[in-house]
Amino acid sequence: MLRDLVHAWCFSGMLSVLALAGAGTVADQPALAQTGAPSPSLGSPSHPCHLLTSAQSVPDGHGAAYDVFSAAKELLLGVECGSSSNATLTVGNGRNTTYIYRVAYEWINGAWKEIALSGSQRAASDWYEGTATADLMRSQAQLAEDNFVVAYTCLWQNNAWECGCRDSSCSQNYWQLQAFAFSSGGSSGGNGGTIPAATRTINVSSGSQLSSAISNAQAGDHIVLADGTYSGFTVSRSGQNGKPIVIRAANTLGAKINGSVS
Repeated sequence: MLRDLVHAWCFSGMLSVLALAGAGTVADQPALAQTGAPSPSLGSPSHPCHLLTSAQSVPDGHGAAYDVFSAAKELLLGVECGSSSNATLTVGNGRNTTYIYRVAYEWINGAWKEIALSGSQRAASDWYEGTATADLMRSQAQLAEDNFVVAYTCLWQNNAWECGCRDSSCSQNYWQLQAFAFSSGGSSGGNGGTIPAATRTINVSSGSQLSSAISNAQAGDHIVLADGTYSGFTVSRSGQNGKPIVIRAANTLGAKINGSVS
């Protein structure tokens, strides 16, 4: 019996960036699929479930989810998961030299949806100072998938505002992207979701290699996709409890699945 917890990062979306930063595009997403994994238990206290930190490359076309000017690279967009119907987005770092635009956007039900942020300190009519938050309502099944949110922050650096930066040069302004997912058990797959360690790792770089790896997959295999575009696929092999079959991108947002995953 195939029990699958499918994470399909396979959308492209356009997002208007208002008057702040021109036009931004939410990039295609990598694929992550697990079979034979236990369903997550979401009754525990909230904990970080964001996936993008300074340890990962900043996805093309987006700003960094962390402070690119700080040696510590503190997060500017963080998400905590913990209940079966809720995740909490926190934007900013609490400093009075950080401004947060009053709305963010979440990718949900196949479209970008505006979400209003709230904060205790207004810097101006359209900006919060220091920190702003929003509740991201999700079902247990939705939290187990890979979710995306964008927000926009400005940092006071060298007597100037630097906004939506992806690196310290900040030559262009972007919406800043964060991904999040709840997963239970196993070793860390970043600073949030977790998956068990691989029994075998199979690196693939073409559609034919991916098809072969899926056809011959064994419980505990991690099939790792090189950057590129792959056709949709069906996983007919089953993992085991604690030994799922995992299909993931080698680089965050580097591999695109062009089609359905089942």
